[in-house]
Amino acid sequence: MLSESSTGAGEGIATAKDRVRKAPVPEWVSEIGFDPQFKSEGVAPITYLLLDNQLHAERRESFVRQVVRLETMEAVQHWSQWRLQFEPKTQLITVHSLKTRRGETETDHLDLGKAHFLQREEGLERFVIHGWFTCLIILEDVRPGDVIEYSYTIENHPRLLPEYGSFFFGLPLGLSVGKYHFGIRFNPARQMKWKTSSGVPPPVETKRSECQVSGVSQESECQVSGIRCQVQGPEVKDKVNDGVEITQWDWAGEKYVGVKPEVNTPFWHIGYPWMNISDFPDWQTIGTAVAGHWAMENGEAAIAELAKEIESNEPELSGRIEKAIRLVQDECRYFSVNLELGGYVPASPEIVARRRFGDCKDLSFLLANLLKKLGVQARPILVNAFLRKTVSDLLPAVSLFNHAVVEFEVDGKKRWIDTTLKDQGGGPYNRVIGDFGVGLPVDANGTGLVPRPEMADQSNLFELKENILLGTNGAPALLAVTLRSEGQQAEILREQLRKAGAEEMAKQRLQVIANRFSSAKRVGQLQHRDDRAANQFVLTETFEIPPHLTTLPNSNLCQFQLPSHWIRGVLPMPEAAARRTPFALPYPCQITYVAEVESPAIQRMTVQDPQSQVRDEFIQFTRSDRAGKGYYVSSFSLTTSAPCVPADKIEGHRQIVDRIWRSAGRQLSIARGFARPVQPRGFGELPREEPAGAPKPFKPLLAPQHRGSDEGHSHKHRRRHHSSHRSRSEEPIPWWLVRLAVVGAILILSAIARSCGKY
Repeated sequence: MLSESSTGAGEGIATAKDRVRKAPVPEWVSEIGFDPQFKSEGVAPITYLLLDNQLHAERRESFVRQVVRLETMEAVQHWSQWRLQFEPKTQLITVHSLKTRRGETETDHLDLGKAHFLQREEGLERFVIHGWFTCLIILEDVRPGDVIEYSYTIENHPRLLPEYGSFFFGLPLGLSVGKYHFGIRFNPARQMKWKTSSGVPPPVETKRSECQVSGVSQESECQVSGIRCQVQGPEVKDKVNDGVEITQWDWAGEKYVGVKPEVNTPFWHIGYPWMNISDFPDWQTIGTAVAGHWAMENGEAAIAELAKEIESNEPELSGRIEKAIRLVQDECRYFSVNLELGGYVPASPEIVARRRFGDCKDLSFLLANLLKKLGVQARPILVNAFLRKTVSDLLPAVSLFNHAVVEFEVDGKKRWIDTTLKDQGGGPYNRVIGDFGVGLPVDANGTGLVPRPEMADQSNLFELKENILLGTNGAPALLAVTLRSEGQQAEILREQLRKAGAEEMAKQRLQVIANRFSSAKRVGQLQHRDDRAANQFVLTETFEIPPHLTTLPNSNLCQFQLPSHWIRGVLPMPEAAARRTPFALPYPCQITYVAEVESPAIQRMTVQDPQSQVRDEFIQFTRSDRAGKGYYVSSFSLTTSAPCVPADKIEGHRQIVDRIWRSAGRQLSIARGFARPVQPRGFGELPREEPAGAPKPFKPLLAPQHRGSDEGHSHKHRRRHHSSHRSRSEEPIPWWLVRLAVVGAILILSAIARSCGKY
């Protein structure tokens, strides 16, 4: 629900209204024609007839014009409320046109008297206040097939590095564009640079003369060297420069067919054509400028006192660092108020420490200064949580960063800390950090982008063991799940428990099991153990599940599918068609899975292909099976070594995934009519605490038992029990060897008894 007013907001809305006006298109803007009859090739809710963006670097003005045909009622629902977000403190908006066209009839909707100005803090649910406003004009009588055309100019006055500028222009995914144009005008003295995605041609460069006037606010016109220019101001304070040479770059195209988004594309990959311009000299210029605004002007004594308190309670440096990190991560809540310098300047560390809240830059600035007081070299790092490593492929720009972390160095080794994460484990030197790829140090002595430090010793283990007590008489099976996780996987479970609570987490996990096995019933309580220092989380739970036995031609046998098909969700299969974008992989990924089936219905069994190994430069998969009388165990591991597969290597990857899918699928052919084994001691209980990475020897829950023919199955019939993947396996001990061993044991015990009797 939208509201135009709230307590204390009236003055802000009045200011926002004063920053929006109606006026003709600036004279420097080029008129771009388009084909109003353009038809898109595919079916889409809208068709762009024209996308036009033009920049004037010297005026700091950005002109936008869009012409859109609404193809569906869904499009009408979305587009008939025209809106524009802006920041009143740094932007001045001039709206030139807003109209709809139906056939030959054109309707003008540009009436700022009917505009609504809303301070819509859309990020408030994410605990973010950014201070932006929305200008909203509701259009009447809009129907499918109508064309909406609007244009406006934004005059920008950035408070951080206003002498430089940058812009990024991209074409829409999955939508057709009749004509697009992106242009920029700038003084040749600027060191302007451009960069584009693959396949986009270089710009067309032209030189032209243009008058330059400054210090105006009242609309007037001047004529210099035959060039007409419109200026604004109460009076001209500076002389008009006659015929200043201006460089113009233009990119343009027609009948663009939008590429469709491809499934499983990494979120950091830009999958559409783009053009990027910037005149920032380098990344270091930005880092140095930000560092100048991040200088701690006051409150230093308060942070020093906080550091002294930590030092008095923690004798070791590692303990002090851990205490400082926990103070900021766990005792300060996240809340962002981005009102100063466009959201690029943090609050004072003293204020953040006192009020116990802040956003990523506030908390990072606090932690960096606190670590410095503890004698640790530290500095904030700016990153992009979405583009990640793609930032290094673009030209320098202040707007490319949307998150901040802390870098600190001990014993020559650098580590990054994300201050917005809660309940992290791993101690001060082994905390999990997102794969941001690169970051920009907020450091006056920085040299540009730096890579994220490597964490070679960090584990992200996800070890899942499922023990199934299976009967073949129609009764439910009993499933014990033990999940042991480390690193990032442990933090996911820890966060789930913290946010949802034990009861709700148990419900969520029950639903996961029910989705896998069609239904499930919990037996007992979910048990867990959290070792935060080692960053390990273990949980154990037990369920009753349907056995899902399928019939076979032999009525005395049935088939059981091992529950390993979940790997298809972890490792999806790429489509067979040609691909443009990389294919994302789960990364980091370190999965170990063990499925152990215990059932008296498993008699003499052989295993085909007991071991399998599939690997390439992106994935490593191994499987090992073993079987004996009364049990069958299948274990495999899956590890990825890269976050994605390049587009030109997708076909080879598809073949690897197909081999892994087939290797992981195991079916057992077992005898009908057997009851579920008795639940042994320790079934479904938390395992003993063991050091990380300690080997876990295999122990069958049921000792192999010999079944006589009195249970309705002859020895001849038992020899027919098999796995769908046959090979040599464990053979039962011959009866005569068992009898010989028993007789020998009796004779030895008798001799011992006789010798003892002599005393």
